[in-house]
Amino acid sequence: LVNDYKRVIKLAQDVSKISEEIKSLNHSISSTKTVKDWDESQKFTVLNDAYEKSGKYLSDAFKEITNADYVDNIKLSIANKSTTSFEIEVTLVNGVSILPEKIFSEANYDLMILLLYISMIRVSAEKGQEKVLVLDDVLQSVDATIRTKFMSYILREFYDWQLFITCHDRAWLNQLRHLFNNPTKGGRHQFKEFDIVKWSFDGGPIIDNAGKD
Repeated sequence: LVNDYKRVIKLAQDVSKISEEIKSLNHSISSTKTVKDWDESQKFTVLNDAYEKSGKYLSDAFKEITNADYVDNIKLSIANKSTTSFEIEVTLVNGVSILPEKIFSEANYDLMILLLYISMIRVSAEKGQEKVLVLDDVLQSVDATIRTKFMSYILREFYDWQLFITCHDRAWLNQLRHLFNNPTKGGRHQFKEFDIVKWSFDGGPIIDNAGKD
């Protein structure tokens, strides 16, 4: 009987402790602001800061690569028109603001979106993301001159990154070799070239000169 009594006392103490923890959790939940309770001015502050910096990188890179002297800047904004909206706005040197699809060619529009991705990755790296960039045959829709300027920009601005670049065009491969070996074009990377000679669903890719890597 004494042991049963002690067990009952212990259970009562445990129940009391759990009840106090539940009260504490409920108080914390009730005092926590939901998204709806936030001040409108505080919403997306962190994202806006990141997009503002990404927009600066994007704007500078686009003007450098395309020589688009009619563009003053490209601005990114989030949640201006709705909670989930994302806008890209191009301001011309005459002060007119316009949507990019209304003024850019398809090639320049594709380049802008690619540079948007690159710029966001760059800002993420400044916040601690690993400096690894994969470009999987992403330059087929832009002119050859733009391709070389784009890669010179990448090699210069991402000089301390690990880059993985794939391509199917051997002429472009030769240009890449030249860029990587030419310091005046931004080439300061050591590079290793691999050739996927064939592949199958069963065996996967067959890589020439693969070595242990």
